[in-house]
Amino acid sequence: TNELGKEFGGPGRVLTHCTVISSLIAVCGASGAIVVLPSILTHLYGSSFSGAEPACALGVATALVHMSLGPAAARLNIISLRSTTLINALWAVLVIAAGPAIIPRGGATAAALIFFLAHLVSGVLVLVALTYREKLSHVSIVIPVIISAQAILLAAGAWLRFHSPQRSPLWSAGIIVSAALSLWAIRKAAGTAVPLGIQEVFKSLATRFRRINSAPGLEEIG
Repeated sequence: TNELGKEFGGPGRVLTHCTVISSLIAVCGASGAIVVLPSILTHLYGSSFSGAEPACALGVATALVHMSLGPAAARLNIISLRSTTLINALWAVLVIAAGPAIIPRGGATAAALIFFLAHLVSGVLVLVALTYREKLSHVSIVIPVIISAQAILLAAGAWLRFHSPQRSPLWSAGIIVSAALSLWAIRKAAGTAVPLGIQEVFKSLATRFRRINSAPGLEEIG
């Protein structure tokens, strides 16, 4: 909020920091999950579930987009609940309208693809709505774009690996390389706006938790 955000340099700075940190964590988690996805499906559910890899990969890619845009969506909830409601309604309309036309032919993969595309569309609308209502930092706009591109690359890599099993190591290596490039791009985009050294990150998080716990009025909540 504008009130508590002042303790951390303003809502814009909080949004920038949260976007960078959540994106870094999400890229590492999502990329790692997709690399080991075939083994997870085989060991947990058996070889008969190996065909679920494309759908699961799209689900992971959707989660990556969701996590990166989470801070921006949370900020929009605060400053314009009406915009959030409209975006969520459009998301629901897209999913409901596309479902009957695509899912009967494409099954679970088509359903996951619909969710993925709907998240990309809603993410763009969130950034547009925020930019219209308050000035966003360059970092808060560029990083979600990087993450969206990475999510598409992850889904494409998993799809290619599934349809070309003889080249599975190559596609898995490509996924790892794309993740490394995304992390580098996030670091370059953040520049000096966010301290991204490991020690600086943990110090920054510890400081924020201490400030949140000591913020006036929070002890009355709950």
